[in-house]
Amino acid sequence: MKQDGLKVEVLGVGVLLSNSGKFSYWILASIRYFRVEDFETDLENSLHTTNYVNYQLFHSVTETVLQKHAPLKQRVIRGNNKPQLKSDLRKAIMTRTRLKDRATKSGSEEDYKKYERQRNVIVGMNRKAKPDFYHSVDVNTIENDKKFGRAVFEMVTQ
Repeated sequence: MKQDGLKVEVLGVGVLLSNSGKFSYWILASIRYFRVEDFETDLENSLHTTNYVNYQLFHSVTETVLQKHAPLKQRVIRGNNKPQLKSDLRKAIMTRTRLKDRATKSGSEEDYKKYERQRNVIVGMNRKAKPDFYHSVDVNTIENDKKFGRAVFEMVTQ
């Protein structure tokens, strides 16, 4: 499915959008506090009070009610495709980003200190992960020349 130059793929829970390979992001419905009964009641009341003559009006009313009960969220898929990044390091990076956003919004010294602590933890984890990964790489098992060149280049430049 194409929409305004974006590649759109519906994947179970959300929608994955990628813009010409520049970035990708998920669009997800926030169903944390979603209650079916409230949604059905609001939708029924909205549809009975509105004299919808065409599909567009019906669609806008339904979309408004859905946005009220399950608002859409957008999450950027990061380009953390470095081979030494494991799930624990990725989660720590997401936590750091969340803490940085919180510190920036609040301006609180306490929030900034939490962010600094998390940042320092990530630096240590990254320093430990790089040598662990590169010592575990077996050059003999890499069959593709391009993969071999990339692995050697990353070892040399790190």
